[in-house]
Amino acid sequence: MSGDNRKSVLILTNGFSPNIGGVETHLDDLLCELGRRGWRVNVLAFFPLTTPVSWRRYEERGTARIWRMWWFGCGWFHRLEHYAALQFLYLVPRLFLGTLCWLLRHGSGIGVIYANGLAPAFVARFLSPLFGKRIVFGSHSIYGFAPGSRMERVMGWILRPMQAVLGLSEESTNELVRAGVRREVAATFRYWIDLERFSPGDRAAARQRLGVPAEAFVCLFVGRMIAIKGVRLLLEISKRPEFRDVLFLFAGVGPVADEVARAAAQQPNVRYAGAIVNSDLPDYYRVADVLAVPSQYAEGFGRVILEALSCGTPVIGSDCPGIREATSPDVAWLIEPTAEKLAVQLARVLSDPAATAEKRARCRQFASERYSTANVAVIERMLGG
Repeated sequence: MSGDNRKSVLILTNGFSPNIGGVETHLDDLLCELGRRGWRVNVLAFFPLTTPVSWRRYEERGTARIWRMWWFGCGWFHRLEHYAALQFLYLVPRLFLGTLCWLLRHGSGIGVIYANGLAPAFVARFLSPLFGKRIVFGSHSIYGFAPGSRMERVMGWILRPMQAVLGLSEESTNELVRAGVRREVAATFRYWIDLERFSPGDRAAARQRLGVPAEAFVCLFVGRMIAIKGVRLLLEISKRPEFRDVLFLFAGVGPVADEVARAAAQQPNVRYAGAIVNSDLPDYYRVADVLAVPSQYAEGFGRVILEALSCGTPVIGSDCPGIREATSPDVAWLIEPTAEKLAVQLARVLSDPAATAEKRARCRQFASERYSTANVAVIERMLGG
């Protein structure tokens, strides 16, 4: 690798801003932090696949350069969520062609490809040897493929040539090693957040800005509006008489958003805020008494959890490995993600404000100690070889 491209990277990804999501926000943060550390960053991604918004094909942010590729079927990514093989096949053709063309034009200026997700990793596996580039893989999910299954074997085949592999949690890293990744090239990283932006702030002023009654107990959901995120569990319990005075506040977009909007039109205790850009989220966390993350799948880590904790808001979340790693009993209540268990836990929180206040008091320090920009060091080390 020449001195000219030793600190120049191509971030290859399915989603990038203005597409809304935890991965997209993380990559925005990574682009910024690598730039501060002297890296030249290039991003190649699709136009927004899940957020209905148009954007520029080419963009410059400081020294970073971003290219976006058109692909048909906005919303298909969500609809294929339960069909990993079909979702993979949907993404690969355009990503392969676009990456090949990009490398032919700009490949001499980079030293490493950072592939985020299996489809980008598949493309990098084939193209990087042709162009003499290192490959680093980043996982933002727990794929949950059955041990010995065809999909696990395919994942192992894709990832074995990688020079470095990054898992977002210990569970994620262990899953990749079980699939065949060598332990010595694997590492675990954590997301980080802007601790100045995501801060407790003035709770009363935030409620006034968002039009939330000062006395209301607010249960907040932030994330993609898809069924496996547990959105319908919250809608179900919002109808119960014991929660008529709880304000269920939803922020996000996705296939289940129409159901949330209908509930908001019919129930005074449900409000739908729609798509909220990341820079506007702190006020939503500040007004909330709890953040609900009742994911009905193996959540990878849950960036919204880190943001909420940093703003002083405790979490009711699913008892799954990724969320367990992101929290602790000091700042969260973890449950089996069913409507009944969620209702029982929310009722307990309502009945014991002192315990909730104790958790709230510990949230900020917990986030500050674990989720600062120091976490970028693991990724930078792996990218640098």
